[in-house]
Amino acid sequence: MNTHKNYRDTLKHNEILVLIQGDSMSPRFKDGDFVICLPIDLEDILAAKESKKRTYVIRTKRQGTLLKYIKDINTQNITLASENISHSNIVMEGTEIDSIFLVTRSVKIRAEP
Repeated sequence: MNTHKNYRDTLKHNEILVLIQGDSMSPRFKDGDFVICLPIDLEDILAAKESKKRTYVIRTKRQGTLLKYIKDINTQNITLASENISHSNIVMEGTEIDSIFLVTRSVKIRAEP
């Protein structure tokens, strides 16, 4: 059974479903889980000043799509952090970001016995 297709049918307007690949956000999110996200403007994150420990899907121009926390942000640069401490922080210019999405919930897909 392809459970994730059932979740696609329940997405609300503007929500996207993203498959997690890798262990950078483990143990909170695991490889093979899905997150449901809403688009958000970088300017809104700057204005809110409460981005820490919120999880984002960030589509970048050079590094692909990332699932990270925002550790620090200002008008020029953004520092991204992982849950898994074996992964280093990533610092990039805000202009490197194509789009950003706030993770609103996760979907754990487990194999049926």
